[in-house]
Amino acid sequence: MKTPTSPTRRNPSDTKYPFTTTCISICLILLLVVLLLDWFIMSSRSSSMSSMSNIQQQEEEEEQLLYNYLKSFVCDSVHPKTGLKSGYCHPALVPNVEHRTHSVIDVKVKGYYEGIIIMPNEILLVLPRHLLITDVDAILDGFVFTKLLGAQHQHDMITSTIENVQKLWPSDDDLLRREDCIRDNDYRTTASMTSTFNHVDMGAYLAAYLARRVKLATTGWFDIEKNQLVYGMFANETETPMNLLSSKMSDPLLPFFKILPTYEDLKQNHPTLWSQSFLDKQFGEFTNVKQQIYAFRDMMIGEYLALCQKCEEFCRNISPNEYKKHRIHVTSRAFGMGSISNALTKEEREHPYFKNKDYESLQKLNIDMQCNE
Repeated sequence: MKTPTSPTRRNPSDTKYPFTTTCISICLILLLVVLLLDWFIMSSRSSSMSSMSNIQQQEEEEEQLLYNYLKSFVCDSVHPKTGLKSGYCHPALVPNVEHRTHSVIDVKVKGYYEGIIIMPNEILLVLPRHLLITDVDAILDGFVFTKLLGAQHQHDMITSTIENVQKLWPSDDDLLRREDCIRDNDYRTTASMTSTFNHVDMGAYLAAYLARRVKLATTGWFDIEKNQLVYGMFANETETPMNLLSSKMSDPLLPFFKILPTYEDLKQNHPTLWSQSFLDKQFGEFTNVKQQIYAFRDMMIGEYLALCQKCEEFCRNISPNEYKKHRIHVTSRAFGMGSISNALTKEEREHPYFKNKDYESLQKLNIDMQCNE
């Protein structure tokens, strides 16, 4: 026989104050939600302030780096081989970080510069040759001279070159995507076309030279023949960049390379790096402006592939994005050397090309040496 169970006794408060109990529960839940939102907002604000602080600190470091470059590496520059001072700035010249140059201080202001006067015909600034970058540097560079000079647009070899580049640099694949930067009627989409064998422009060699020089001064260049990373201006050092910075073999132009815009900087401002959809929206699909942008973009693509076809070592070390960055630097800055008689140093005149005035050979390679002295 089953034992009868007693009925469950209910708490009198459950029936007496049901509304109060519900309100308390809702208030507790709302309080918890408010606390969580407050914590989230404070965390976001702290993260935002930290991010702004980091950006400000980075900008201050870049300004200081530029100031040091203008003040020390130009005014107090020493020759990398002799160790003798070769740069000079007049005491009235001060670094102007905002305009990336030097300005004349107001000599009327009392203080350190009081009494400094610039006399007629007085030298204001001496920029030594080793801090200048010209077309001559690329031509006289051993790597460019022996391994890259003579690169041609061989269109019938482009397909295999693209495949090789995509294997080496899969993350930089956007350089070669048809929908992003190659039109349907572009010559690179037709592998059967006859090669023009046009030589690349002089600017391509200078961009390649700068890209390699930056690598040698920072992360190193992989030498296929030596099967190791090499560093230094003459690619004969095996020390790490940290040890190299304090050595005599460090690149005197490294501070200059550091203040140049990065690829990400250029991507925000240079139209050759913008997507096709954005270009269509900004300039229209069939405008002359857009065609000009395509022309420069196609030029960079063709040059990079031609250099890769000419030298596997270059393609292995320099990514498409790295080449584009330096090529844009070359097109946006004046690296032309001017007259031969004024551009070459005594040491450079001893080079066979210039000593024997073999200008014709260079001109056949699409290099305008401006030899009308």
